[in-house]
Amino acid sequence: MVGYLGFQLSARNTTIGLLNDDNAGLTLEKDQLILDLEKMRFSYDTLETENSMMVAELAAQQERIDGLLTKVKNGYWEVAKLKKEAETLRSIMKGYIGTIDSLNQLNMALLDENLAMKEQMEAVSQENADLVERQENMEDMLEAGQTLQVAEFLPTGVRVLSSGR
Repeated sequence: MVGYLGFQLSARNTTIGLLNDDNAGLTLEKDQLILDLEKMRFSYDTLETENSMMVAELAAQQERIDGLLTKVKNGYWEVAKLKKEAETLRSIMKGYIGTIDSLNQLNMALLDENLAMKEQMEAVSQENADLVERQENMEDMLEAGQTLQVAEFLPTGVRVLSSGR
């Protein structure tokens, strides 16, 4: 009987050791998952955009991350499922980063185009002002030419020789 109890005690100690190893592994995975989720939340916090629709989507994803963190910290978690969901959130964030980057590049191109159009508009406005001023000067010269009077005008004939003098 003592031998049997010793064997049972040894088997339990082995089982306890295995469970402790599993527990340590799961705790390590839990800590790693918490760290990954907190990094992802920080990444979402640093994304900036002025697009109201994207701001709402970013806020929804941040709430989703916070919910996952709460589940992990409270122990209501399945490592594989949460890792998969974290990976999904990470891929969504990469999509947002790409969208924000392309919108920023498009915005810069539109700003450059807007500046070029303003410069062109100013040049056309200046040319128009110059033409208006030239027209006014010509109208003044026409008025002055219409009021010219000739005094002491004597018609005389001019004799032209065959040599052309």
